[in-house]
Amino acid sequence: MANPTEKNENKQASDAAAEGQNCAGAESKPQAECAGECESKKEISEIDSLKAELEKSKAEAAKNYDSYLRAAANLDTFRRRVQRDMDDLRKFAVQPLVEELLPSIDNLELALSHARQNAEFKDMVSGIEMVVAQIKKVFGNFGVEEIVPLGKDFDPNFHECVAQQPSGEYAENKVMSIMRAGYTLNGRLIRPASVIVSSGAKKD
Repeated sequence: MANPTEKNENKQASDAAAEGQNCAGAESKPQAECAGECESKKEISEIDSLKAELEKSKAEAAKNYDSYLRAAANLDTFRRRVQRDMDDLRKFAVQPLVEELLPSIDNLELALSHARQNAEFKDMVSGIEMVVAQIKKVFGNFGVEEIVPLGKDFDPNFHECVAQQPSGEYAENKVMSIMRAGYTLNGRLIRPASVIVSSGAKKD
């Protein structure tokens, strides 16, 4: 059996141990709370950093998309321009040849006009008319059209006025005579028609 002195010593040791444990618990609790707060702040900082990176990535993506749209628009414009140039090349490739042939057509029609005035040249007239008709048919196959403005309003875009004369048959500003035929190629003017324009009825 333990004596009173030993019991008292054991009780003091037990109380001291309990107090030490309480102090240790009291000291460790603030440290745990501090560690938790630090971890929370670290997570918030990481989230803010990720948000900033996300916004930066969004801005870069928007910039890249805008660059893509611009490049696509430029490419489409270039493609359409090349296509238009190719179409024009096909449509107007024969223009130099047509321009070289027009004086020959003029000479044939001039010869035809003179030949018609003489009955002896009847067969020649038929032959020349056939040749001229064939050439104009070929012209038509390639989009070449003759400008025939007789009796129509004078149009400076397609007609060249070489003279004005009074006329009792044609109203003022009407084409009363064609001196030289004009031609267009697929709507483009190759040569204007040389015409005489009426100045209206002759005034007394």
